[in-house]
Amino acid sequence: KQYGIPITVKWTSFSKSKCVDEPVQEDDLFTPPCLSPLPKPSITPPHLHPQPSLHDAPPHSPLQPFFRAVGGPTGPPRDEMMPQAPVNRDTVSQLHWLCELYRLGTPQYDIRYHHTSSDGFLYFSFQVLIPSLPLPLCGVIQILPGTSVQAMKREVYLAAAEQVIQTMSKASNLRPF
Repeated sequence: KQYGIPITVKWTSFSKSKCVDEPVQEDDLFTPPCLSPLPKPSITPPHLHPQPSLHDAPPHSPLQPFFRAVGGPTGPPRDEMMPQAPVNRDTVSQLHWLCELYRLGTPQYDIRYHHTSSDGFLYFSFQVLIPSLPLPLCGVIQILPGTSVQAMKREVYLAAAEQVIQTMSKASNLRPF
């Protein structure tokens, strides 16, 4: 325990064994060694329902030429067919909206605490699985410590969603938000 940092080593084997790991709580994956998680609030936040906005739709859908080629509608989709644009402008909502708009499925996040650097930044690795994509999108996020585990968790999700949107826009030559 030199320098005040506890280090734990756990050896794992890839062979089938009867060893059972202890269940890991979701917040434990976000908790760096210097913070202990706060108790979960007893009141759950209300589910936000996005409101429609005509200005949030992409100017032209890459699927329109396909629909035109197979005899589908030539005009833009009707308003009731388009997913509602996110009211709050955070990147998690934008990614969810994009995936809904292009019928890719709901993004699923797997985020884990990786390490703390000597300059105080916390590093997290992430995988975002979008059902219609063949592989998950992976990356690393660095943030400064926050006031609570929930605040840091939100910041990591926002940063991961931002990286995923940037990757998707580069891959498809779309304009990022």
